[in-house]
Amino acid sequence: MADSKAKKQLLRVFEQPGFTWVDIAKPSLEAIEQLKDRYPHFLDIDLRDCLPPFQRPKLLHREKYLFMVLLFPVYNTETRTIESAELDLFIGPDFIVSNHSGRLKTIADLVD
Repeated sequence: MADSKAKKQLLRVFEQPGFTWVDIAKPSLEAIEQLKDRYPHFLDIDLRDCLPPFQRPKLLHREKYLFMVLLFPVYNTETRTIESAELDLFIGPDFIVSNHSGRLKTIADLVD
């Protein structure tokens, strides 16, 4: 697998004994492919929902994980409007995966 090591790593991985947090701050097809390589049991339909366009909020119970799509209001100072920012979460017994555009300051600060 020397090929996969040459790829740019688009996932930020934080590991502790018995628990892993994987964060994707800029969803892209390549990042989702890397996530699929790491978690092959994630359903393709859930992985596609992590890419634009925005999804509706939802909570799905899968065999090995929960999949959530959450929307949060974000104020755009340029247009002076409130827009939606999406946060996708995969939650399992020993992992959490967060996927977001980086517009949610609280999540971005937590990752940093």
